[in-house]
Parts: sequence; C-alpha cells; structure tokens
Amino acid sequence: MADMVKMYRAIWIHPDDRPFQSIYWRASIFDPVQTYQLNTVTYGLTSSPYQALRTIRQLCIDEGDDFSDAAKILQRDVFVDDIVTGADTFEKADRLKHEIIALLKRGNFVLSKWASNDPRLISDLIDVSPSPVSMAPKDDHAIKILGLMWNPQLDCFQYKIQKPSPTLTKPDPGETEYLSPGHFLIGQTLLTPPSPSYEDLKLNTLDRWQFLKRTCESFWKRWRLEYLSTLQSRAKWTKSNPNIAVGTLVLLKDSNIPVLQWPTAIVEAVHPGKDGAVRVVTLRTFRATYKRPVASLVPLLPLNEKAYD
Repeated sequence: MADMVKMYRAIWIHPDDRPFQSIYWRASIFDPVQTYQLNTVTYGLTSSPYQALRTIRQLCIDEGDDFSDAAKILQRDVFVDDIVTGADTFEKADRLKHEIIALLKRGNFVLSKWASNDPRLISDLIDVSPSPVSMAPKDDHAIKILGLMWNPQLDCFQYKIQKPSPTLTKPDPGETEYLSPGHFLIGQTLLTPPSPSYEDLKLNTLDRWQFLKRTCESFWKRWRLEYLSTLQSRAKWTKSNPNIAVGTLVLLKDSNIPVLQWPTAIVEAVHPGKDGAVRVVTLRTFRATYKRPVASLVPLLPLNEKAYD
C-alpha cells in the first residue's frame, strides 16, 4: 500500500484552461484586487478526482509499454491517490514495487506512506517510518483502507463496533425499544405530544395558577379562531331534504358569470334513482330543454312548493 504525495499538485492544467480556474484575492480591503490563476488540479472541485485518474490512465497509455505489470495495477488498484495491491511472492511484489515507482516518476508522481505485511518489501525505501502511518487510535496498528481497517502486522482486516449511548434510549436496560428521531429531541418516542412541565417555574401558587389559566385560554382561543372556523357544516349527513318537485323554479349555477346573472329554469320532469332520491331533473328555459344534476341548481322556492299547479 502507498499514497501519492500531493497528487493534484503534480498535474498541470493546460494553459488554455487555466482562466477557468481564476480567483480574486486581496489581503486587505484597502489593497487592490488581484487575479490569480491556478495552474494545477485544484482540490475540492467536482472534476478534480476525474482529472487525476484520467492523467494516471494517460500515463499508463503513454509509458505503459515499458512497465506492463505496473500499468495494469495503476488502472485497476488505484482509488484517487491510494494504491492498494499485492503479489503472490516476495520477488514479484518487489519487482512490481520498483516498476510502479519508475512509471509514476515519469509523470512526476512520488509515493509515500508505504505499508506492507512483509517489512522486507519496504525496508529499502527512504520515505518509510518504522511503523505504518495509522489513522486509528495509538494502541492500534491498523490502517484505514476504503472504509476497512487493515492490520499489516497480522495481515488481516479488522472491524470496530461502538456501542450506542444509553442516553438515547430509556434508562431501563431491559426495555427493548426502537431508536427513533424523537430520542434525539426529547429522549423518547414521539407517539404523543410531550407535555410541558411547569414544575421548574419560579412562581408562587397563585402566579402558577394564573399562568396555567392564561395558557388554557390562549389555547382555546386559537383553537376556536384557527381550527373550528375551518370546519364545514355537513347538514346532509344529519338530515334529509325532500326531493325537488316538478314545477320548481330554479337558478342554473354557472361559475363563469356572476351569481345575479345566473339564468332561471323550471323543472319539467324528475328522474329518481333506485333509492328514490332525485339527483337528475329535466329543465326548461326560454331557450331549450335539457337535463341537469340537482347539485348544480339553486331552488328559488321551497322544495315542497311549485311555481304552478
């Protein structure tokens, strides 16, 4: 395993593309603004990993004929700036190491942070510390590789499991309960709205009673003004109206014209359903005769009265 030293800084951007990496800078608000161009691949851009890996691939295409095995490794076992590979024998791994170093050197890339399960393989390298660089705790010799922990001394992968904090669940260790977002907010599930506590208020008995009374009155006031007013009356669910009768004078609803301009009509025939309820009627206006649903009509007389006999 090895790491490319300042991989992005080793890759030059074509001069025609450098204006797209311009930045404005001044050390003080009193200094004039200066324009700088970044000449190498810039860390933090979305395209930077692609540019780096594409450069490595082009290096393998241009110089890979002299180092065929190393070219295959650099196109297969590289993740951004980390090289993680191996070989069946010490001799093959040592030869592969020198090929990779030589091939990358032609692209001005330098390797460091070497680690191996065989210390002899990296003993001749200058940039090697006595123990591999570790991102784990001090008492652990594992190295972090793509989310896994590899211990080069034992040549095995390791995993770490951290026990969840008991403060995120109920105090009773025997209580089995799923971990919900509510535990991070109030320490328990949000099955019911949490009740506010007024015990910590520094008030006497009378002030606390008055405070609770004002809170209740404010709650019911908002309930009445903001919620009850939005409810609709459903009279048709509690009482039944008589069917519209022949001869009833009605208005025809039309959302395209004002209410006072709705045309009038008279019911000439009714069409009751199987349950006896009249939902469709035949109307006659001064222009034509046609059927309309009762829901689109507004009776001008009570439903039990007729405009004529």
